[in-house]
Amino acid sequence: MKHFLSAAILGLFLLVSFSAFSQKSKQSSVLIPYNQDGKWGLSRTDKSFVIAPQYDELTYHAPYFFARKGEQRDILSADGAVIGSFDLLIGAIDENRFLIFKEAATPVPSDIFSNRRTFQQYETSFLLYKLENDQLTLLSEASNDAYLLMPAADKTKIPQLYVLTKNGLSGVYDVAAERFLIEPAYKHLHFPLGNVIIAFNEADDMVVKHRDGTTLPTSIWYAKRELMEVLDNGYFTTVVAGADPAKVPTYNYKLDFRTPDGTIKIKEGNDLKVKPEIDMLVCETIDSDGNHLNNLYDLEGNLLLADVLEYDNYYPNLLHVYGAGYENFLGLYNYKKRKMVWKNDFPKTAKVKIETRYGIPKIAVDTTTYFIDDQGRTLMRIGQHSSYFARVLELMKTIKVYRNSSAQAPYKEKKYTAFRDSKEQPFAIYDENYRKVTTMDEYLSNIDGEIIAFRKGNNWGLSDVDQNLVPVQYDSITYSNVYYNFRLYKDGKAQLYLKDAKKILPAEGYDDGIAYRDHNFFLGIKYERNAGFDLNPISYKYLKCQVDLLDDKGKVLYSFKKTSDLKIDFALTASNQIIAFSEDNQYTHFFIHDTQTKKITEVSDRFAGFERLNGRPVIATFYTDKGQEVWNINTWERIKTLNESRGLYKSKSVLFQNGAVQLPALALIEVVERPNPEYERNFFANQRTRTETVIGYMSVNGTFYGNFSK
Repeated sequence: MKHFLSAAILGLFLLVSFSAFSQKSKQSSVLIPYNQDGKWGLSRTDKSFVIAPQYDELTYHAPYFFARKGEQRDILSADGAVIGSFDLLIGAIDENRFLIFKEAATPVPSDIFSNRRTFQQYETSFLLYKLENDQLTLLSEASNDAYLLMPAADKTKIPQLYVLTKNGLSGVYDVAAERFLIEPAYKHLHFPLGNVIIAFNEADDMVVKHRDGTTLPTSIWYAKRELMEVLDNGYFTTVVAGADPAKVPTYNYKLDFRTPDGTIKIKEGNDLKVKPEIDMLVCETIDSDGNHLNNLYDLEGNLLLADVLEYDNYYPNLLHVYGAGYENFLGLYNYKKRKMVWKNDFPKTAKVKIETRYGIPKIAVDTTTYFIDDQGRTLMRIGQHSSYFARVLELMKTIKVYRNSSAQAPYKEKKYTAFRDSKEQPFAIYDENYRKVTTMDEYLSNIDGEIIAFRKGNNWGLSDVDQNLVPVQYDSITYSNVYYNFRLYKDGKAQLYLKDAKKILPAEGYDDGIAYRDHNFFLGIKYERNAGFDLNPISYKYLKCQVDLLDDKGKVLYSFKKTSDLKIDFALTASNQIIAFSEDNQYTHFFIHDTQTKKITEVSDRFAGFERLNGRPVIATFYTDKGQEVWNINTWERIKTLNESRGLYKSKSVLFQNGAVQLPALALIEVVERPNPEYERNFFANQRTRTETVIGYMSVNGTFYGNFSK
């Protein structure tokens, strides 16, 4: 089973890592790719060149630059020095090492088979190199022509295991461990589904390894084409007698589930699948009424649940299980303990329904609500209210607090569920792992999901998913009306906590404000309200208002008034220019206030949107008669015009680094869609092709590294 490997296929798992890697270099100059009319070089932050624009492509995978000029491909250090050449960059092995392919002189094919797509084989052979500490090191003289696909849970990583062949014999190399998992001493490799890797010359000359390097017992079945999947416990699946192993479909198929000695435990299991996330097997069955149901088994083939219509593991440790029929909720099954911990024993006349909007299971039985943990215990029973009115009466609520993934930290989230049986009672609060929370007694529903306002005892504070952001000392906390910042009240005074900057506005008396995390200047906004007129939050942006530019001491540096009745928003650039723009791009209201010269400039073109870096706008796009134009909003210089009728711009944050010096930047990407000529010949092809091209980088201080004469 061979699959041609192209750069496009490899691109599916190229990892663009923008994290800050530890370097020994004491250089203080960060280098940035510079695009001059389609040719790339490397420049310093002041735009002086270390390498003049000459490359056709230049990409950054911290801390290295990878460049192509015609057929020449160079690896450049953080200082711009040429380290060596490469044919393909596979990606980062870890934060210090990269895997590089160089084409081998002679293709050396290996003999691999599997009845499922567990590996990728290509027609060209390569030599594997490690890039570390500005050095290229050959990992093995054996040539590579395939790799094992990563498990579904590890799709963010590059492949770790590679097939290497030498003198006609093959083995498996682990690039993370920099060693052979299986020495190149075997004629045949078999990669069934699961974590097992099989190498053999004959059935009695075999080695079996787990992906983690553990040596496993052999079996005569492991050399057979009928083998489909091997579990970690030694049980395995095979195609049924008489079936062609090379033609097993991806659905509506039958498999035999066998014990380690080959005895059939489940015969001709229909659509038999292994579900590692719940440590179960699932087989489809059809009842007498023609309903397609599921039987769930443990990993030794023992039946656990029969005739299940649907199951979902939305909650930790639990499946909520449905039987045949309409909304036939059977109960909650703990797949760790292998038992039904909450069973629906209510009469058939009762309407029993589980809701998944909360952090822990919430089961509604007519007008009674039960909150259940993974042991089946009732944490709270709320009676005489439908779910809707229970929320209206503030008897139950849920919240999620999360941290977006970044170069410095992965995605993280917490879910809290609060409930009580009457408004006179305090809330009981539980987290997503069914643990009672003691760090808070109450919380506000959050807007952006990243910050939560909570009360402990009589005092309020703010927290993100990792830590408290302000001391728990405030009398109360509310939201501002437009940007949903937090108002912190203490001793009759109010402060404004700006959620995007995670800073307190250094002045009092403002209704709302805008700031960014890497900028020590602020916009304070005061709205003109009509006395006795109650406004909803959406209406505030229509109001007339005063906008002040403040420094970190609270001093007003510039001020203006918005007098139009349009719905207007505001933004602040790195150069402290204030932008007033209409959120609805059918209007052409776009004004730039230069706070140094006091000059106000109006842009008459229709505003298309911002590209932002760390929350702050750095690039603006406009619809013009010439096409979509891209502007550097810090200098108000046009970067480029996209003339394609179906095109747009997008961006991605990048962190350039040399040693300890870092420069956050934004990669500006031009996206163009064109008709796909293959579509007329192949109905299943995409109707349009989509290409994405980086055209330049914008630094956090507002400098664009690129120049286009056309």
